[in-house]
Amino acid sequence: MNIKSERMDRLTKANTLIETIANGGRQFFKYKHRVASFNLDDRQRLWWIDDYTRKPLYLHYKYWYQGFSHGGTLQALVEALKSYVLQGNPVNSRHFGPGPDWICEGDLWGYGEYMGVVRSKALELRIVQANAD
Repeated sequence: MNIKSERMDRLTKANTLIETIANGGRQFFKYKHRVASFNLDDRQRLWWIDDYTRKPLYLHYKYWYQGFSHGGTLQALVEALKSYVLQGNPVNSRHFGPGPDWICEGDLWGYGEYMGVVRSKALELRIVQANAD
């Protein structure tokens, strides 16, 4: 498998995870019927297509997040998924909780039981890396 097809495979997996996040819980990455997604152009540059604005954000630009319509937690997840798509670096499972009980009772995203579905999908797609501690 060449690098281009490997990236496309990882991009497909990342977009599947984004759809899972968008279709449950508080439906992050979803605005009305639109779901955010990653896109690779013909020069292998990675873009984020924002669900709210539908504007493509060039993820290689230092300040790409200025057009991002979600908060810092999801921005960090997109950064981790960017690294996964481009270099194959696994995403740390801490992005998907559970967090410490003293912060939002461990439910950092407010997704309730659906967060287990998101974690399971990330494991099934082999996107996440288990915590080392």
